[in-house]
Amino acid sequence: MSLVNIYLCHTVIRCSYLFPQFSIFFFFCAFLNFSAPELLLGDVYYDKGVDMWAIGCLFYELLSMHALFPGNTEVDQLGLIFGRLGVPSDADWPGFSQLPHVQLLNIQPGHLLNWRAGLHVTLTESEWTLLSSLLVYYPPARISAGVALLTRYFDEEPRPARIALTEDLLYPVIDKRSTV
Repeated sequence: MSLVNIYLCHTVIRCSYLFPQFSIFFFFCAFLNFSAPELLLGDVYYDKGVDMWAIGCLFYELLSMHALFPGNTEVDQLGLIFGRLGVPSDADWPGFSQLPHVQLLNIQPGHLLNWRAGLHVTLTESEWTLLSSLLVYYPPARISAGVALLTRYFDEEPRPARIALTEDLLYPVIDKRSTV
């Protein structure tokens, strides 16, 4: 269901990559668990950083079988994010204090927390490195998909299987002859 949610959310805004002049929109996912903080705080620009945040949330859920931020409302979701990661300041996230809902909700800048200890699962060093670089507050500072694939996590055993996609790119077929 998590992967379906990410697909549905991103299908709506796929045109923003093809037509950057139309990248302003109002966006909410069907599940708040994967919503990036910049969207919850009223930012209207969707970029790859939003996707990487969602992948970070999903990555944690796959490792732990628990949602990292299981919010019920937008405000609840922000409270869970801030409660685990800390409340950023403009030093941590340039422009944070200027986001519309930061001012509307009167959020006071704070400090970031060391949040590894409060997780539901013990992570390896490579899992933690990947997760923490996906869940960075400042969107341009989040790791890209290409760089994430080069992290040590993807070199460890068990190695991922090579996936060949069918012509219509809808149904993945696992190629068992080789590994990445």
